[in-house]
Amino acid sequence: HKGAFSGSHVDIAAGTFVRQVSGDLKFWMFVKSSDMTTQDWEDLNREGCHWLPGGKSFLVPLEQGDVFIMPAGPRIVHAVSTPEPSYMEGGMFWDECNIFQILESVHWICEHQAATNEAIPYQLSEVLVRLWRLVEAEKAKFRNGEQGKMFNRTFHGLRSRFKQLGCYCKNSALDDCPCDLKSRRCTRLCEGHPYLPGPHHSCMKEKMVEASDAEEGV
Repeated sequence: HKGAFSGSHVDIAAGTFVRQVSGDLKFWMFVKSSDMTTQDWEDLNREGCHWLPGGKSFLVPLEQGDVFIMPAGPRIVHAVSTPEPSYMEGGMFWDECNIFQILESVHWICEHQAATNEAIPYQLSEVLVRLWRLVEAEKAKFRNGEQGKMFNRTFHGLRSRFKQLGCYCKNSALDDCPCDLKSRRCTRLCEGHPYLPGPHHSCMKEKMVEASDAEEGV
């Protein structure tokens, strides 16, 4: 809709493509990951959609038929502004030749959920399990020049870090849920949680940001 604005965020899958199907113009603003400092990332996680890049952003005007790709791997902070009604299509993708950076980015976003404007998918744990199996079966396909022992060590290290992301609470007592205390939503990465949230698992429900809050960051 006219006037829609996303605010600053990163996409959970760390790889995005979009196409402007209709509409005269859309503004896609982004910050190169190499321009982000450690403090910038901390501020983004604390301020969420209110974070401002302070002159580090680039602006890409998208017209009808344009395709914009944010490569799979690096965490790319971006915000989208819609001056006139428009319709876009797109999706998210991974690259088998850059699997380590992708997993590093996804892990960081799962750990800092305030930096993204979308909930961590419940099926992420199942996707990761299938990825582990695929990589184990076809290591050469993903290795991309990495030596065997180094690849195995890095891959298994990332796998262990993902397994440590979830909490071990089995109830919805948010006042003592480790994920909630870190401003994270519980997912299937958490032990003792169902595939989808039940009526007693409020800790798994998405924490919505009010539209008025996002508008203040314009």
